[in-house]
Amino acid sequence: MDITTPLDQALRATGELLARRGQTAAVVVVGGTALNLLRVVERVTRDVDVIATATLRPEGPPTGIQPPEPLPKALTDAIGTVARDLGLPPDWMNTTVGGQWETGLPPGFSSRVSWNRHGGPSAQPVASNIAALREAAARAAWIQWGAIFSFAVDRRNAQAIVDPEALLLGSLALTGHEARLRRVARLWARYGARLVSVQRAKHMGRRFPPSVTEQLGEFARVAIVDGGDIRWRSVAGDARPTEPGSRREPQGNPVLEGGPALMLRLRLGFGVGIKADVVSHLVGLAGGGATVQHIAQATQYYGRAVRRGIEELVASGFIEARPTAPASYRVDLGRWAELLAIDADDPPAWRPWASLYAFVAALDAWVSRPTPESPFVLASEARDLATEHAAALESAGVRVSALSKHRGEGYLEPFGTALKDLAKFFQLAV
Repeated sequence: MDITTPLDQALRATGELLARRGQTAAVVVVGGTALNLLRVVERVTRDVDVIATATLRPEGPPTGIQPPEPLPKALTDAIGTVARDLGLPPDWMNTTVGGQWETGLPPGFSSRVSWNRHGGPSAQPVASNIAALREAAARAAWIQWGAIFSFAVDRRNAQAIVDPEALLLGSLALTGHEARLRRVARLWARYGARLVSVQRAKHMGRRFPPSVTEQLGEFARVAIVDGGDIRWRSVAGDARPTEPGSRREPQGNPVLEGGPALMLRLRLGFGVGIKADVVSHLVGLAGGGATVQHIAQATQYYGRAVRRGIEELVASGFIEARPTAPASYRVDLGRWAELLAIDADDPPAWRPWASLYAFVAALDAWVSRPTPESPFVLASEARDLATEHAAALESAGVRVSALSKHRGEGYLEPFGTALKDLAKFFQLAV
């Protein structure tokens, strides 16, 4: 064990994680660790020797001391997380001394056990940073709707390419905080659903919390009933019947001009599918090249289908293959800019909106849970989120300090900085 990390900190962190996850565990520790915890001696020790486990009771000390192998899975999971967050070896808590059960424990061993409960102080809040990011994402979504839908209005114009499915899912994720996003999504279901890819929306939706999937079912219901688009039947499922719209509810039409509406324009011409979106992505790279894998990740289609679509686009002369390893593809930006009436020197940029909105949705779902009292647990869960959505953060140019540089609750500060940086990205990149 790294002796710069006090044992009581590691044990307290383990207890806090178990409590956050609704789990408990009781272990009997011996050796130098036990003497340190009892304040009998102050000794450098590099691991926690577990000789037994026990059964916790609602009141009173644990009972039923038994051999430690195997340790409960909930405990081993917490041990692994603490090792990651505090920079400890994976076996910082181990059962090596459990072999003493074979030779016999000292008489009266169980009666001499002294029990300690490990808890934690109040947590450092991060909700304010998440709220600011959520507000920036909602504002970006509203600006994007204004670029592709005549109903939405914002004094600021979007500059980047609007991804219809990412915008729809992001808006559904934020409706609890920005009511007008639900209204415009409902109107889009009536007047613009035909330009949305059902399969892509379903595929992207798996990256969002279940509540977003439920709302997508409601969107599908409106698209079928009010928009007459039966493609959405597989998404509607058992969604509740939609409420009748107000007679005063405004109408809207898709905007099919300008750079931000590029995906919709190409879908109208090519049809809703991979080819239109591949061209949109490559135009958004300003003439740069991309591999099949990169394009598949960016457009959220399956790699095999993307490869087939790219081969057909190359054969038709719409995009160019580049002699790189692996092969990459690009568009002749000058020709496409002239055709689409966009500026070849400043084309609309492609942004990873799906990944970014999914991260914001995950943060929102996280803070909707009761806030953990322990700053260690809060930081640990923040690490989990940052690790799971690392690609989204990196694609936005947001760097979170390496996990190993900030141990325990010290991770909360760089995590908060990353959230602020991402909020700025939403403000500037839209």
